[in-house]
Parts: sequence; structure tokens; C-alpha cells
Amino acid sequence: MAKIPDKPEHQRQFAGLEVGDRRAIIRSVNRGKAVDQRKLAPLAVGVARRQRKFWRVAWLLGPLVGLTSLFGDADLAVALLNSGIATAALGLMSWFWYSRARRAERLNLELAQSRRDRERGHTADADDGPSAGQRFRSHLPGGGAGKEQPRASSAGTEPGGSSRAPKGPVTTPPPGQRPYKPRGRKRR
Repeated sequence: MAKIPDKPEHQRQFAGLEVGDRRAIIRSVNRGKAVDQRKLAPLAVGVARRQRKFWRVAWLLGPLVGLTSLFGDADLAVALLNSGIATAALGLMSWFWYSRARRAERLNLELAQSRRDRERGHTADADDGPSAGQRFRSHLPGGGAGKEQPRASSAGTEPGGSSRAPKGPVTTPPPGQRPYKPRGRKRR
């Protein structure tokens, strides 16, 4: 299970974020979507839970609106009508925002959980080995034996006249992965 910070820790972490990150979290929860940055997912879960808690009881403000019209010169029928309309409007609004907050909580919880699984080295299909879309690279010699690694597809020439054509099969990276870019020659 993903570690979601408790209320004081959540408030401290949320206050420590930049304004753009805070706005991104609030925007994603209000739209019922997952946040763009995986590191913000646990905080978005906390915000979604807080919104769910509020919208669960917000419809109760409707009868209070109707009761306030009794303090004026309105009779009981007008107060009941105002109360019914306000309760219905706030009930629909509460249902709408509650469902979005619930969806955002679920999506961000999954996102935070997938991060935790990735940190531990677990994958959904760990028994099957890497799928066709997964590529593993190692910075050690022979570290990626038997696994395809993305290579540069353009064959450039160095200033000395030698060609730097890629060796081995040229593969395209899976969607969402940046293409291989050589850094260039070391200065000596």
C-alpha cells in the first residue's frame, strides 16, 4: 500500500510545494484526474480525501438556506420551497464534486502505488520477464545481455573521418521513453 502522509505531515509537505505544484494538484483533483508528476500523487490523494469529506456533508447547507428565509417576512411555504431548491442544487453539486474527488483519489492512489512497486523492483508481469514494451539498460559492461537496448538511428561522421554507425540492431524506443542521444566525445 502506498504511504499517504497523515494530516499534519500532509499540510507541511503541501505548504512546502511551489505554487505551480499546488495548483496542479488542486486542478487534477477538481478534474478527477491523476497528477502529471508521480511524486505529487500521495499529496493529491490527501487533497482528494479532504474534498470528499467536505462534499459528503455539503448538501446539508440546503436546509439551512431555507431556514434563513424564515427570519425575513417570508411564510413557511416559501421557506420550504427555498429549502427544497437549495437542497436539490447543493445535493447535485455535492454528488458531482464528490464523484470527481473519489475518481482522483483512486487514480492518484494507483499512481502512488505503482511508484512504490517500481521502487521495490516489482512489475505486474514479473513472472513473465520483461514485456515487449519494456527495455532495460545497464551502465555496466555486459549488464544488458540478452535484452534489446535502443541505439542511435543516425550514422554521423566524426571530425577524424571515422563513421560512428551504431552496432547491432536499431530499435525504436517504446512510447513515452526518450530516444537515445549520444553525449558526444570526451574532451582530453
